[in-house]
Amino acid sequence: MVSMTLRGLDEATHYRLRLQAARHERSMEAEIRDILRRVLTPTPIGWFAAAQKAATGAAFLDQELDKLRDTDQPRAAAFTDEEAA
Repeated sequence: MVSMTLRGLDEATHYRLRLQAARHERSMEAEIRDILRRVLTPTPIGWFAAAQKAATGAAFLDQELDKLRDTDQPRAAAFTDEEAA
C-alpha cells in the first residue's frame, strides 16, 4: 500500500472535502481515495477511444467521439405550423 502527503491545499477546498466526506460518512482519507479511484478509472468511452485510435487512427476516433458528443447536446424543439396552432 502506498502512502502520500498532500501539501498546499487551500482552506476552501479542505473545507469542501471535509463536508463531502461527512456526507458520505467516511474519513477524509477514504473520500480522497474514492475521488482518485473514480477519476482515474477508465470509462467505457475511454476504452473505446483508446481501442479505436490504436486500430484505425485518430481521424476515425474524432468522428466517432463527435457523434457521441452530439447525442448528449440538448436540441431545440421543431414545431410545424399545425402544431403551433
